[in-house]
Amino acid sequence: MGYCLFSNCIVKYPCSDFLIKVNLMVQAHKKHTIKQQLGFGFSALMLILPLSVCFSAVTGQGLLPVLICILWCTLISLLSKKNIYAPTPLYIVPFFFVCFGGSFFVALFSVSSGACLCALFSKKLKKIHTPDYVMSGAMLGLCLGATILLTNSYFGIGASGNTPFEILKSYRSLGFHPHFMGLLTGTITLFTMITYPFKFKKLNKHIPAPFVTLLIPFVLNLFLNPQKEYTAINEAVCLIPVTQFNLKDFVLSNSSSHIPVALQGALVFGIIFTGAAKHSENKLNGICSIAHTFPVTAYPTKDFTFVSGCVVAIISTISIVFFPEIFSRLPLHSVGSMLIVFAWQSLPYKKIALIFKNKQNRAFSIIGFVICTLSFVFLDAFTAVLICLVFTISPKRRLINEG
Repeated sequence: MGYCLFSNCIVKYPCSDFLIKVNLMVQAHKKHTIKQQLGFGFSALMLILPLSVCFSAVTGQGLLPVLICILWCTLISLLSKKNIYAPTPLYIVPFFFVCFGGSFFVALFSVSSGACLCALFSKKLKKIHTPDYVMSGAMLGLCLGATILLTNSYFGIGASGNTPFEILKSYRSLGFHPHFMGLLTGTITLFTMITYPFKFKKLNKHIPAPFVTLLIPFVLNLFLNPQKEYTAINEAVCLIPVTQFNLKDFVLSNSSSHIPVALQGALVFGIIFTGAAKHSENKLNGICSIAHTFPVTAYPTKDFTFVSGCVVAIISTISIVFFPEIFSRLPLHSVGSMLIVFAWQSLPYKKIALIFKNKQNRAFSIIGFVICTLSFVFLDAFTAVLICLVFTISPKRRLINEG
């Protein structure tokens, strides 16, 4: 059976599955004009680029990881067609754990290895049911942890730590003294990020909120601080040009002492990616971070064609390679603020509400939900994931009777 290009109908003749898929893809893309495909590309660009830049900025990386992330997201978005892939702030907590507990190379290894584990064992683990209170509790815990970590960038406190609890202790020792000039730009972003998607619902589908909410404080910063040397706020100076990436320093930053953190990080991301894939209909979700610089997830879109991918890849490459100084003027306060709000907007609030509404085993579900949530705040990501795993594989009735 095959698809006849001339008669526009299905006929009986030998044809490879590959040619059928290519033909169906061409037919699907014919539904959209070149102008529409370009529009899809610009919309995707305004989501992938800001999130990639912000993820790199808060983790202290340069523009080379950003460029690799964007190009890889473009490729897997083309394979998916109905989803755009970009970094998510919900994965900030495990990424901080491996990046600052080891090195950036350890973080790359953990993300890629975790995605490989998800690809290898996702089918076998489908039989294991992950309770909603575990999944929702983990997501809320990741969101709270990301909020604690990113508040350091939002307020410009200068705290240090690999986990949310370490950052909280650092806040206490340093004293909570925010950078008020930077706080202004961060608050503008916070307010815009909350109101823009509700006030401009249709426009938000074409011009995503992360782009708009970073553009306003970025332009304001250039106006108030025209000279980079005398800027009054914290800027993303870590976003160094691609040409300044030092491979020698990147390799020498690793040591044998990082092996335990790398293995723990791989297991953490493997479990998180597998859990995310089980609760998603998208087959690429979970394994999409293989050979990636940052952990990514899927965002739904109308369509993403080859023309759309070219728009994202070409404009991103030109801007990052030839105009790197633009990105270094981005206020870190706005970066942290945008990621915090975006993380809270990604939570499954309906599933969280059902945990409190369902009468069956409601007490145990609430207790498990709270424990899974707080574990990501007061414990490291590895221990928190193990706790969630225990709640997933342990017989529910036995735990209830013991409680």
